[in-house]
Amino acid sequence: MSSKKYRGKTCAYCAVPNSSTTADHVIARGFFLENQRGNLPQVPACALCNGEKSELEHYLMTVLPFGGRHLDASANLAEQVPRRLAKNSALADELRRALRSRLRLRSVNGEPWIQETILPLNPDKLIALYRWIAIGLSYEHWNLSLPLADFVISAAYLMPNMAAMFDAVFDQAGQIAVHGNLGDGTFIYAGFQGKGFSLWRMSIYGVEVSGDPRSQPPVSNCYVFSAPRGTNTAIYLAKMFGEHKKFDRAS
Repeated sequence: MSSKKYRGKTCAYCAVPNSSTTADHVIARGFFLENQRGNLPQVPACALCNGEKSELEHYLMTVLPFGGRHLDASANLAEQVPRRLAKNSALADELRRALRSRLRLRSVNGEPWIQETILPLNPDKLIALYRWIAIGLSYEHWNLSLPLADFVISAAYLMPNMAAMFDAVFDQAGQIAVHGNLGDGTFIYAGFQGKGFSLWRMSIYGVEVSGDPRSQPPVSNCYVFSAPRGTNTAIYLAKMFGEHKKFDRAS
């Protein structure tokens, strides 16, 4: 979606001056039902960044709805996914096989056992998109440019004990933190800018992601931090994020 006011600006993602050619929706419109697409955050983007981000979005807005837990999950799956799968027969076949063969039973806190479908998910693409979104939201809310040459930007699904530690940051931040709930739970986020770092917590569709179901409880929030390269904060947070256990399936 092009707009004159977004052209010739500094790209929100790569921070190259005068390079933007279009307005990019930080959270792509395709994740939302058509009646929820107004007033979504937009930032200036160059053609290269816009194209790389779009490739991730096209894959994820087709796969993630199968694990949607938000208010409009059923409508999103029924109204938007079929036409996308019709254009991608390879992905359609992969998901069809998964829906037939990947089932598990799960009980939470002693509740009755429920049957769940486990979908294969490319974790690198999901994590990469959250990093793009964090960069875009930092520009949108704080007019902050985060060129990768100067900043470490890392995203991870964290185990509950580590996630609780970062959740406390948002609780203590109070009114300083920024919050958003777009499309009745389609995309929920919180962000905090501290001294020399930024921290984000995000969830698309409330999708739960898990690794080994015997040892890793499913989680729905992804955490993203940014900090200037070479600083103690960047080194410390990168180590913490790097030690998280891998999650690679949506359920």
